[in-house]
Amino acid sequence: MSEIIILKKCTTCGEGKTHGNFRRQSKNKDGLKYTCKICDNNKAKDRYKNKKDTIVLKVKEWQLLNPEKVKMYKKKYRNKHIRRS
Repeated sequence: MSEIIILKKCTTCGEGKTHGNFRRQSKNKDGLKYTCKICDNNKAKDRYKNKKDTIVLKVKEWQLLNPEKVKMYKKKYRNKHIRRS
């Protein structure tokens, strides 16, 4: 038996790609986003570049309002990434 490969067309780049190239989104009929992962990543990078100042301000504000969570996240990060000799 031969496998049937189903392609989906990205609405941004217009290329037909396999389902593995799309992120999941449960609200859509097929359960996948309309844009492929590459185009989705590019959109996110552009959005961040255009709104970097606003995003950074919101993050700093959240950090000031949630010092205990920031402390917990930093501790968790250090435990995961810093090697002990």
